[in-house]
Amino acid sequence: MLTLSGLFARTKGRDLEWKPSGMLASLGLEYQPVPNLRLGIEGNYYRDIGRARYYRIAGERSTASLAKLKTYVARNF
Repeated sequence: MLTLSGLFARTKGRDLEWKPSGMLASLGLEYQPVPNLRLGIEGNYYRDIGRARYYRIAGERSTASLAKLKTYVARNF
């Protein structure tokens, strides 16, 4: 499984303008060694960038990133 999602938005008020953007990428693999049992691994990466302008003064660019790796075992009954 491979997925990639993105976002871009713009919020504009009288005094504040906010422009967030970001992306999420996921990759997962599963293996079924015997019936009713699955072994899996999944990795995710998230990145978010925000920029703001308040009373025509540009703020700093803010960035956040997060990476996650999970393993699991699933059994059907």
